[in-house]
Amino acid sequence: MLEPPHTGANYLTSEMGYVVARRHAAKLRWISAVIGAAVPAILCLWAGISIVGLPALSWLAAIAHLLGAGIARWLFFAEARHTVMLYYQ
Repeated sequence: MLEPPHTGANYLTSEMGYVVARRHAAKLRWISAVIGAAVPAILCLWAGISIVGLPALSWLAAIAHLLGAGIARWLFFAEARHTVMLYYQ
């Protein structure tokens, strides 16, 4: 086969062929590390020092960690090389 299978985008190329620029990937990796690890650690240390805001700080730390983990997982799947794209490129 000498020509590509389709002339336009379809479901597979739009869902599996996502490309993340290197500079954006580096920023997202840094953001996920800060939001997913550093912010929760600081909030947990702050919650250990203060007794008044313990539940609120614990919830904020959990939410920050989940947000950072979500960003890291999205980046993992966005950078993946899917084998279906070998057919469409």
